[in-house]
Amino acid sequence: MSDLDPDRVTETRTTTEPIPPTSEVTRTVERSNGAAWWAVALVGIALIIAVTYVITRPQSPTNTEAAVAAATQQVQSQDASQQAQTAAAQAQSAADSAAQASQRSAMPSAAPAPPAQSQPAQPSSSQSDDQSGGPPQ
Repeated sequence: MSDLDPDRVTETRTTTEPIPPTSEVTRTVERSNGAAWWAVALVGIALIIAVTYVITRPQSPTNTEAAVAAATQQVQSQDASQQAQTAAAQAQSAADSAAQASQRSAMPSAAPAPPAQSQPAQPSSSQSDDQSGGPPQ
C-alpha cells in the first residue's frame, strides 16, 4: 500500500440463532506504515546524492599535478635528446668539412710521401740467443 491508499477496514458479522440471538462483530483496521515509506524515501535520496557526488567530483589535484610534471619532464628530455642528436650531426659535418679542407690544402703544396718500407723487427738480445742456440763465437 502507499500513502495514497485509504485505510482498509474489514468488518465481519457473525450471527448465530440460538434462542437468544447473539451477534459478534470483529473489526480489523489495516493502515499503511508511513514511517517505513519515509525511511525508504530518505535512503533513496541519500543514494542519489552519493552517486551524483561520485560521478561529478573532480580528480585529486596531486595526481593531476604529478601527471603534468611527468609529461613536462618527458618533453624536456625528448627536446634535449633531439638537440644532442642535431649537435652531433653538425659536429660530424663540420669535422668532415675540415678534413676535406685540410686534404685539399695539403695536397698541392707537399710532395707525395715516399711509401713506407717494411723492415723486419730486430729481435731483442734475449730472443736472438734463444733462436740461434747461444751467443755467436
